Amino acid sequence: MGTACPTRDQISAYLLGNLDDAGMRVMGHHLRQCSRCRSVAEQLEQVADDLIHSLRAPAPDACYLDEPECRQAMVAAQAMLRPPSPAEQSEPRSADRAAVECQRLGQYWLAEKLAQGGMGTVYQAIHTRLHRPVAIKVLKAECTQDGQLLARFLREMAAVGTLDHPSIVRATDAGEEGGVYYLVMELIEGRDLARLIKALGPLPVGICFELARQTAVGLQYFY
Repeated sequence: MGTACPTRDQISAYLLGNLDDAGMRVMGHHLRQCSRCRSVAEQLEQVADDLIHSLRAPAPDACYLDEPECRQAMVAAQAMLRPPSPAEQSEPRSADRAAVECQRLGQYWLAEKLAQGGMGTVYQAIHTRLHRPVAIKVLKAECTQDGQLLARFLREMAAVGTLDHPSIVRATDAGEEGGVYYLVMELIEGRDLARLIKALGPLPVGICFELARQTAVGLQYFY
């Protein structure tokens, strides 16, 4: 860099650690010798601190919701959540769904398989007495034979049961029936984010920020 003072962009790159090792050493030496550039660096650091503070501040509920692109995405998402048409309702059930509906787990009738993961399967179910729809996560049979996996599932039961936040699915029951361990949660109507993105394509930046904010709020509550 010689004897000339660096630009604001170069100083900013130094503060972000985006210079190579030689550039970092030269810039650090220059800032120790030059009070003017040191003052610029302090101003840039203050701007960064203010930005971080504003990002950490609670966002208004209507944040980004008035953006045209966000409204378009919301309309498209709501169209996906419409109730099935009579023609769709009359379609024959799959053999898998029909088989699931014959199963009962404790006080719950299993109605439909919703998802499957490494440790278990999630079903839509109905409480036999309250007739309330719920979601049930059932631990795989092979996992019950593994002490570590079973202990992990039991810890998940205990952890989820203590949480109560709008961004986190609430647990309502848990138990074991004939060697089958399960966790009962509220049933959330709608589509998951992966399916929405697959159907709608890349979402507008505004709505992505809002989704990330809501996720971060839930994670902050959890931790």
